[in-house]
Formats: sequence, C-alpha cells, structure tokens
Amino acid sequence: MNKTSKVEEKGKGKLFKFHSLILRKEEKVLHLLVNSKKGKSFERMENFKFSTTILESVNNGMNSEDFKYNTSILKIPYTLNSKELKKERKVDYLKVISLNEEFIKDNKSFPNREEIISNMKFFKEEINKL
Repeated sequence: MNKTSKVEEKGKGKLFKFHSLILRKEEKVLHLLVNSKKGKSFERMENFKFSTTILESVNNGMNSEDFKYNTSILKIPYTLNSKELKKERKVDYLKVISLNEEFIKDNKSFPNREEIISNMKFFKEEINKL
C-alpha cells in the first residue's frame, strides 16, 4: 500500500494526494517560465513556476494533476522532473531550456532567479546525457 501525503492547495482549501516519497525529496524540477496556460491552470502555474523543487512547487499550489499533465502529457513539457527524463523527449526538453533562457535574458529580477539558473544548468547537463 502506497503512503500518500495530503497537501492543501494554496488558497483553495482542497486536498490533493502526492506519493510521500515525492514530497520528502528535495528533488529538482524546472518549470517552463513562459506561462501560456488559461484560466485556473494559468493562475496556479503563476504561483509555482518559480519553484525549484517538487515540494516547493506543491507548497506553492501545484497539485498532482498539474504535475502529471505538465511532465508527461503536454507536447512541450511545462515541468521537468530530474527522475523522469526520457530520451525520446530530448528535443522537447531542450525547447523548455531555450524558452527559459530567453525569459531569463529578458527578465533580470524574479523569485529564485539564481536557483532556477542553477537548475537549468543541471537539467541541460542531464538532458545532453540522454
């Protein structure tokens, strides 16, 4: 039986379940900084797109459906997870890196800027190993 942790979605009062191992790790993530989502998804993404770990993302409003959709369903992933990089998606991951590099060049001040730049370097190295 899998243990799950309940995390309250920021500002919503709803509980979403994540596997407890995901929440315990300070596992690196890289979100697409250019948010083209619409409606409530846009609002949630704005709250967590500058997060640098899964736990921080969840604490900033990302729910389990966001995580699943952003990492595996979208053509260009909105979230890169260091434990789930797939060779067949290498071009898509590099597109995220490229879009984020443009965002960083155009925006000199935003939350977690240095940590995000560090995560981008990490992910670029990991992606190039695929």
